[in-house]
Amino acid sequence: MESKLHSANKRVGKKRTWHIRSGWRLSFFITLVLTLLLSTMSFFLFKGNAMDTSSHCLVWDVEEGDTLWTIASAYLPPGRDIRDYVDEIKERNQLRTPNIAAGQQLLIPVP
Repeated sequence: MESKLHSANKRVGKKRTWHIRSGWRLSFFITLVLTLLLSTMSFFLFKGNAMDTSSHCLVWDVEEGDTLWTIASAYLPPGRDIRDYVDEIKERNQLRTPNIAAGQQLLIPVP
């Protein structure tokens, strides 16, 4: 009985070591892990709005009574939400609020 107990204690203290059996397998594994890591990172880094942003702009001279909502509704592309379009106009013109004044010029993105 003592010999079995003694041999069991020997196995517990022994650490497992990893041996590289094939350089090809190691290379494949590292490539696979790096590919998965990069694709996951790129998903989070490059996610954005699925809608295309227009590169063409119309210059609009704001008159008394104009609002971003009325201007956006005049040029709203089909299938777009007007709220998103108003936000795009604000971003394009670096506006923090939707307030505009007569005599101001705005860039309106058009399709």
